Amino acid sequence: MNYNLFWEEKYNVLEKNQDCTSFVFKVLPQYLDLQERKKIKDLIISIKLLSQLNDDNIPNYEDKECIYRNIMFIEFLVDDIKKVSKYTEILHKLFKAPTIFIIKDNKLNYIYSFALKRINKLDSNEIVIDEVINTENFSEMLNRNIAEEYSNLISNIKNKNNKYEFYYEIILKTKIFLMKVDLKEKYFELINKQNFYDLEKMKLNYEKLKEVEFNMIKYKITDDITEKYEIKQDIDKIKFIV
Repeated sequence: MNYNLFWEEKYNVLEKNQDCTSFVFKVLPQYLDLQERKKIKDLIISIKLLSQLNDDNIPNYEDKECIYRNIMFIEFLVDDIKKVSKYTEILHKLFKAPTIFIIKDNKLNYIYSFALKRINKLDSNEIVIDEVINTENFSEMLNRNIAEEYSNLISNIKNKNNKYEFYYEIILKTKIFLMKVDLKEKYFELINKQNFYDLEKMKLNYEKLKEVEFNMIKYKITDDITEKYEIKQDIDKIKFIV
């Protein structure tokens, strides 16, 4: 399984993977009740810190809301990958640094998970999760080509202004990739343009992606033909920054 090659080829890979399992289980009581803790402990087999982006090749970023001095790449081995998505927000919250999760099982299935984090204004020791982005379930057996397409996409990160913008580009490209079917021709417009060098353009496009996503949810749950037509028109009016 070559899911982490895009990271290993370029960034600081630890000579010996650092086990994080006991740390995670130790801090879980702050966030989950006993019943949920038991479920997650039964689900997780092991947690390892594989690598970190903490060098000066990409500058650090820090403001009142975000601290990006380090990006952690963490591997989870789980018993059943279908049950893990409901816990990814809590798991991201356990790590103050921005994190990239690769979550896998023993059947060659895996997903990536990312989170947009910020510092809690009332308590600087607490992290607020604004959004979690989980990829689809990739499989070496079933959709290897799609997995390789995604891996190639996030291997080519253009914005190295700082670690925040670097991470934001990964998240934005992931969001675009996940919405490929709904975006149609706009997908190629977004992926191929040079909008990833500019943080404000990335943020604007991210908000527009959420507009499309919101409208597509409405489109899929309504059976009213007139309403479907109006929603489609609303989607067509959304213009991305390129």
